[in-house]
Order: sequence, then structure tokens, then C-alpha cells
Amino acid sequence: MDAKDDSSGGGSGGDVSVTSVVTAKYTSAVTIATSGSSITLRSNGTPAHVSPYWLVGHALYEAQILGKD
Repeated sequence: MDAKDDSSGGGSGGDVSVTSVVTAKYTSAVTIATSGSSITLRSNGTPAHVSPYWLVGHALYEAQILGKD
């Protein structure tokens, strides 16, 4: 699926792949599929950042800060 590149930042002004633009914004934890004019994003359901979600010892574990909004 292609979309017209109408950005005003210079460049060639040619067609760009919507999938490649969206893929550049997401980590490998998100898969992207296109069908016709639809695009589907699917997550593996786990955060790709530090969080109390992870168990102690995991590289992305961060203790919950209590009393903070």
C-alpha cells in the first residue's frame, strides 16, 4: 500500500510505503499488516520500557513509586 508523500521538508515528493513509515515508529514488539486500505497493528502485550510489570531481576524492571500520580 502506498501513499503520496506530501511532507514539506524537502525530499523528492515521491510515493512512500505506509508500512515502512509505520514500522519505523514501532519496536519489534509490534507487528504490522496491511490489507487493501486497512492497516493492523498487533502487540505482544508486554511493555517495551521500564515498568513494575516485569519481575525483579528483569532488565526492564523498575520498582513502583508509591504516592506518586
